[in-house]
Amino acid sequence: MKNCIKPFLLVLPLIIGFFSCQTVNRGLVIEEPDFDLNKLKGKEVLISVPQVIENNISKAAELPFFGSDDFSKRESIDTDIQNLMMKKISENLDLFIPKSLNKAFVLENNKGSKILIPIIKKDGIYRAASKTELNIDEKLTQDGDYILIPLAIQLDDVRNINERYQSADLVEPGIEASISYAVYGINEKKIVITGFVLGVAKKSYMIDKSLGKDDIYFAVDEAIKALVTEFRK
Repeated sequence: MKNCIKPFLLVLPLIIGFFSCQTVNRGLVIEEPDFDLNKLKGKEVLISVPQVIENNISKAAELPFFGSDDFSKRESIDTDIQNLMMKKISENLDLFIPKSLNKAFVLENNKGSKILIPIIKKDGIYRAASKTELNIDEKLTQDGDYILIPLAIQLDDVRNINERYQSADLVEPGIEASISYAVYGINEKKIVITGFVLGVAKKSYMIDKSLGKDDIYFAVDEAIKALVTEFRK
């Protein structure tokens, strides 16, 4: 019996490692067999506004930004996130040339909708409903080679960002931001990359002054850093 157990113990780490890698690799997934990140080098990548922003914060009062009567304040979050993504990518990634895809231009040429890629929600994560059956207006693609599209931003409570320390003295509530994204190849006319990244930040306790935007942006900033890291691998 002992001799039978030893080979199994040798194989077990390989099994665990295999499944662990499958989990980690969701940060960036190449969807086309003949595509690799080198094809993005020096290319112009248009960055759109997030298609969906889903607020799952349990206490709505903690984010009055979402309940603001001021339409401009509620609407600014998607362009703010787009600008933050542009800034982080420009400063920390030299793989491709980021260019902003203007929200008003998208709405004008996409029947008044921000949705460039139809999405579905599966296992709590937003994904492209189809990777090939897409109909993006040519006017939106004429100034670039690829489009980086945040399919959805999801915001959630984190009970304690220091939970790994297992200490009641280090309890700090926070916010988790996740970004589901896709890269659409303009010449390929299909999605070439998909991914899902997370960012967590402790609550800033500046809600009254910022209408909750500070907390959101700190967490989204961490998620964008994770996205940049995926493209640098």
